[in-house]
Amino acid sequence: MVCSIKFGLGALIRPSPTERCKEHPMNKPIPELTARQLRNFWRKVDVRGPDDCWPWLGGNVLGYGCVNIADSIFKAPRISMALDGRDPLDLCALHTCDNPPCCNPAHLWAGSKADNSMDKVVKGRSHKPKGVINGQAKLTADDIHAIRSDTRSQQIIGAQYHVSGTQVFRIKHRKAWAHI
Repeated sequence: MVCSIKFGLGALIRPSPTERCKEHPMNKPIPELTARQLRNFWRKVDVRGPDDCWPWLGGNVLGYGCVNIADSIFKAPRISMALDGRDPLDLCALHTCDNPPCCNPAHLWAGSKADNSMDKVVKGRSHKPKGVINGQAKLTADDIHAIRSDTRSQQIIGAQYHVSGTQVFRIKHRKAWAHI
């Protein structure tokens, strides 16, 4: 099993999904929590009805709650599963509710990274929004058609649309906005 971090080409070598990287802090077994740690954990969870989501109110990374226990960072849903007697260890804590801050153990199940990927596909979250629906797009479909038919230099076209000449090249060669 390989688990190391390098710099430069091949910056990250990860173990296969079936292997466990014991050195990675997210995969460490969760230590037994003290009464104080338990109180602190549940104080940061908005516990509601048994069928409702229980959102994490503390710090988060990419929407998932994070907890520091014995100088290791663990995701809050995993802690919640462990407290329910189901620590997923090297598996992911997946949400039936599709709500990353949720810590309701009834909404969580253990699955592999492949299960997690398939869950994203099934729930329609497998691709980033493209084009104008992205919300951060500078261009419209009409702009894309105009750029593709424009014969001026990439830099001049880019300046007109407030994008780089490289981006104009990518649009013209359908490496960007290929769906239009």
